[in-house]
Amino acid sequence: MRATYYRRYSWHDEGYAEALAETKQDLELKYKFPPTRHPEYETVLLARGEMAIVDNHNIPEAYHRCPVCLEDFDETHAAVSVPCGNPRHFACRECLLDQIHYQGTDQARCGPCNVFFFPNKSGRDYLKYGLLEGAYINDSRFAEWENMQRSCSDLDRYLTTSSTVVTDAFGTGKICDRSITINYPDMIAQIWLRMVDLDSTIPAIPRRRAINTPDFRYVARMFMSGIFTLTGRTMTNKQLFEYLKAHINQGLIWRCGRVAGPQFLGEERYEQLTHAPVTIAWKVKNDLQIYRDGLEEFVDRSLHRTLNFIRLRYCCCGPAPNLTWSSADLQHASFHWHGGRLFWDPRHFKRLLPIRREHGVNNFYKVYNTVPSPGAIHKPSDWKKKTPWRRSH
Repeated sequence: MRATYYRRYSWHDEGYAEALAETKQDLELKYKFPPTRHPEYETVLLARGEMAIVDNHNIPEAYHRCPVCLEDFDETHAAVSVPCGNPRHFACRECLLDQIHYQGTDQARCGPCNVFFFPNKSGRDYLKYGLLEGAYINDSRFAEWENMQRSCSDLDRYLTTSSTVVTDAFGTGKICDRSITINYPDMIAQIWLRMVDLDSTIPAIPRRRAINTPDFRYVARMFMSGIFTLTGRTMTNKQLFEYLKAHINQGLIWRCGRVAGPQFLGEERYEQLTHAPVTIAWKVKNDLQIYRDGLEEFVDRSLHRTLNFIRLRYCCCGPAPNLTWSSADLQHASFHWHGGRLFWDPRHFKRLLPIRREHGVNNFYKVYNTVPSPGAIHKPSDWKKKTPWRRSH
């Protein structure tokens, strides 16, 4: 709403005089605009001592004008020292912050001397990703679900399908996209469910959330079925993502085929789906609407975050588990927090999962592993058309 208001008023529009007479703060209070939440550039620069508010009387007469807006420094245009190190470079506080906001922390620089404002990586990481000495810090200006999304910046920074070298969450080094042996598929399933649960905390109507749609239950079944069939396999994260996504697409296509009948794909495509289900699922998905709006993006985001979470968010800072720990203690210690980010401990998972398998606690995963495979259907006549629902009189 704020952007629409300021974009609407130009020099020939009605209300231009009002926009000139009233300040930006008065307009935002009048129309009850939500407060702006730009990164705290000024806080970082003031903490590092690279920007300071300067008294207008101490500025030489030759530099008593802002080089950006060409306005004289006064009470409404407070002068600050430009964070380039030159004592004769000054600018308005608002002009300097707007310049950093539009140019970005990587490209913001002084105009006369061409010196970067944020040469250190620590300052840029705090402004872009909320990292302070390697730990993510929640911003009190944002809601809880917004801080959760901001905390996943390291997981969303690199796509699993394209990245080969990534930086870990603490910024201590680089981790290559190596192969992963799926010895604990239930561990991956539990982490995926945790990522899905965190991503579904957006305050909205419950029926509009992705996890409450009928399609997502089938997506979860296909994910569990696909990850458990890979037990003992060694794959890269890119291969694992492509397999799970193709497995989910294959299941949704099979589900749509059962509902709509054999005419949904046609004879030729159905034969291709029967002989090469994983390959044809990617081709057919682009032509058919098998996802409801927003669900495919939700699935892709959860898969990317899960695979990046496994390789970037492991941390063994806590005490090692011993034989006296119960399954509840191991479950509680499997995940822990550093600042506002969630981490996992592989030692507790390796101790917890055999106990669950021994006592049969993982029946939840077995339920999702009973989905029939689309490759088991060999002829279109097996796709029985469902009887339409009719109101009983």
